[in-house]
Amino acid sequence: MKIKISNLKEGIHEFEFTGSVNEIQLEEPFTGNYQMKVEIDKSNHQLLVHAIGHAEANVVCDRCSKEFMMPVGFDFRVVYMYQQNHLVDPESDNIVYITPDTDTVDIRSDIYDYSHLALPMKVLCNDSCKGICYRCGVDLNNGECSCSPSDKEEGNNSPFKDLKNLINN
Repeated sequence: MKIKISNLKEGIHEFEFTGSVNEIQLEEPFTGNYQMKVEIDKSNHQLLVHAIGHAEANVVCDRCSKEFMMPVGFDFRVVYMYQQNHLVDPESDNIVYITPDTDTVDIRSDIYDYSHLALPMKVLCNDSCKGICYRCGVDLNNGECSCSPSDKEEGNNSPFKDLKNLINN
């Protein structure tokens, strides 16, 4: 997503964008449309870009393997500086150096990075998801499975059952 900055006067400028996630090169698991608000604070020496966006991701629950749509929100800030400042770490991820005659800034890579970072490490369809029975594979969110209680007890079918008996004796 390129934003034209050459015609902006100093001060705060707000933009709203909507469209298909394909337009901003977001691929799976993202689907559908996105919404984004971008605020640019332009001064003599720098541009401060603050973006807040929302999209939906088609994900699979890590416990029950159910596919569902999950809203994903992302929020990031990037500083575009017109000249390199010796007081600022040149290796910083959120600082980009541009020339004073730069016409546009492209925030697609930032959108991609921050939207993927907003995806949780452990995806759950809901916080109380019970998962699936490790013996028969039944989704425990839909009811109990047909396994006998003795089958479900930890250790009955464990490869370490004999070792546990040795420790107890």
